[in-house]
Amino acid sequence: MTFTDRQRRAMRLIADTFAPGGDGVPSAHEAGAVDLALEIVAGNPRRAEATQVRRLLDVWDTRGFALAVTGRGRRFSELDRAGRERFLLGLAGSGIAQKRVLFAALKTASVFPYYMAGGPRLWESIGYPGPLGVRDDPPEPVIRPLRATSDTEVDCDVVVVGSGAGGGTAAGVLAAAGLDVVVLEAGDLHDERHFDGSERTGFLELYALAPQATADGQVSLLAGRGLGGGTVVNYSTSFRTPDHVRQEWAAHGARQVATDEYTASMDAVCQRLGVNTDHDKAAPRDAILERGARALGGTWPPCRATSSGATRTSSAGAAGWAAGSGPSSR
Repeated sequence: MTFTDRQRRAMRLIADTFAPGGDGVPSAHEAGAVDLALEIVAGNPRRAEATQVRRLLDVWDTRGFALAVTGRGRRFSELDRAGRERFLLGLAGSGIAQKRVLFAALKTASVFPYYMAGGPRLWESIGYPGPLGVRDDPPEPVIRPLRATSDTEVDCDVVVVGSGAGGGTAAGVLAAAGLDVVVLEAGDLHDERHFDGSERTGFLELYALAPQATADGQVSLLAGRGLGGGTVVNYSTSFRTPDHVRQEWAAHGARQVATDEYTASMDAVCQRLGVNTDHDKAAPRDAILERGARALGGTWPPCRATSSGATRTSSAGAAGWAAGSGPSSR
């Protein structure tokens, strides 16, 4: 997907209003965030959403759009920096939900790529030392997927779609039972040879480039994509579904989640992933919360995670920190 000069200019105006830079810190376009933002839009597999963005950028810097949004007919580009900020803040504080959703979407589309692409000057200004880089001694891959680049016929007993915690465990249990199992995964294989610790690499390679949002636009729901699914892109923290939640879901019709079969399924997943409480040293931020909870008489149960010799204070587990999330041993 290509973008016109008009669309690129509109995206630059919007992004530079959210991240104008200054005092040695680059603006959004100087950091390359505008190109990255449009790359993310172009990579969205839901073409309808990408088309909506293109249409918005086409009309953004027009008098008609400004009149409809603000009641005044001055183009966005005709406003000074303070005026452009008021324009966007007007969307944020609007009584019309669609305008607030639009503001949230524009903010995410501008700021998220900015922090990913900002570079040393921006990162230094916020106290971030920068990505760790790839390992000097990455281990050899233990699995070599078969890529299907054309129509392919494979004989097997079972096909498992998705290789995450659920699919991977199901495949392992079935294979251990003697069945011939094929696992289908839309994402690529990523391991220590690929992870450099940057959010840019993590987001572009480990996610579907289709951040879905809640109806109010306030919460992004990122769709992971890669061999290993959520065991690669998410925190290593592994919570079991609480009993009261299971009962609530069962009351809404999902009765199977309240059965012993569901409990056994969780047991199988936890065993397969190596979930344990042996490496529960809290990071400094979490330690503050722990002290506060204990001071108020609350409890602080051990954290169940898939860590293996790593703690939440370390950067061990390239997968987690590459995705900008946390340590993961899977």
